[in-house]
Amino acid sequence: MNYDEFKKLDSIEQEKIKANLNSMYLKMAQDSKVLPKVEFLSPTMARNLLANPHNLARPISKSQVKKFMNIILSGEWMANGESMSLSPTSSLLNGNHRCTAVVKLGIGIPMTIIRNVDPAAFISFDNGGIRSTPHVLHIMDIPNGKIASAASNFLIRYKTKKRIRHSGYQTTKNQQIYTLTVSDPNLMNSVQRCNRKEVTRLLPPSLASFVHYLLNNIDSADCEEFFQRLVIGDNLSENSPIKVLRDKLLEMSGTRTQTLAHDKAVYVIKAWNAWRTKKKLKKSAFKKELDLIPDPI
Repeated sequence: MNYDEFKKLDSIEQEKIKANLNSMYLKMAQDSKVLPKVEFLSPTMARNLLANPHNLARPISKSQVKKFMNIILSGEWMANGESMSLSPTSSLLNGNHRCTAVVKLGIGIPMTIIRNVDPAAFISFDNGGIRSTPHVLHIMDIPNGKIASAASNFLIRYKTKKRIRHSGYQTTKNQQIYTLTVSDPNLMNSVQRCNRKEVTRLLPPSLASFVHYLLNNIDSADCEEFFQRLVIGDNLSENSPIKVLRDKLLEMSGTRTQTLAHDKAVYVIKAWNAWRTKKKLKKSAFKKELDLIPDPI
């Protein structure tokens, strides 16, 4: 639930939600084993932290390291409350740029260090620079993170408004995409199935993964046959929905925008529905789409 949705509830429902969340967050605070403390981050300590093979912090940005080095050398570094977080096994969840600056300079600094932070909290971090969703998935060892992220984004938009364009949508948060990606193995299966050259010459891998996921949830055997026929293109009659779809996608190949992604999704579902109901389809059925993505049958 977001704030706009919360505001639309009556006062009784709002109070129920506030009471539940207050209770949940109070218990989190009481049960927390997180230990914040200002410590001296020496070059040796920083070097040991960077050497931990289980670190989840983002890859090094030279410009970010240089920024911290300049602050330290100017004498302007302060322990201002911006913290560095360590897991229970002392792996870095953030702070690798500060550690790298300390190691390169050989100068230690006071640092607020929070220990015993749950590694799962990494996906909610946004300190020092923006973590893109693909980067979060990569750090959390999710394969094909960029494709999975975009496919999950399409799926969230589709479930919300049956559209996958950016217009009119709030930004999808890392937490939403990460939760969807790791909670549904069928989505990652679709990503793996569609990240192949023979598929991507017709559809971008993220879009192909999104529609494959929808169709596979309807009928996995039919989905496999549909995509196989679409990719190969052999022995298809002129009015075959798959043939008409394939020709249209080849005609549109090389053009990738959010609007066309929506249109392509509509075309695929239309062809699927016609193929499943054994109906013929003409190319004229694929006009520029402004409507919602139809429900697959």
